[in-house]
Amino acid sequence: KDLAIMRYAILYNSPGPPGPITGKRLSEVYTFQTTSLLTGKKADVTVQMTETGAGKLYGWDGKAWKALSSTVADNSVKGTQVELMEAYVVAQ
Repeated sequence: KDLAIMRYAILYNSPGPPGPITGKRLSEVYTFQTTSLLTGKKADVTVQMTETGAGKLYGWDGKAWKALSSTVADNSVKGTQVELMEAYVVAQ
């Protein structure tokens, strides 16, 4: 389904990661939930870092963290047209 027709989409700060992360975490974990599956959909995702460093955006696919194509600018990391996933984090 298209994100624009979702009845509810919730983005929240997770109390912890859904699975172990390799490398130092440079941001909080943000979880993204919708009322139905969004497989194959893409969006721009920006995560503010809580610590400075050479970070990379990771997305949780339900089983493991996947590195996503991203750039660092002004203490945040942006992924352009990355796959929508259950959670996002920035790590080294």
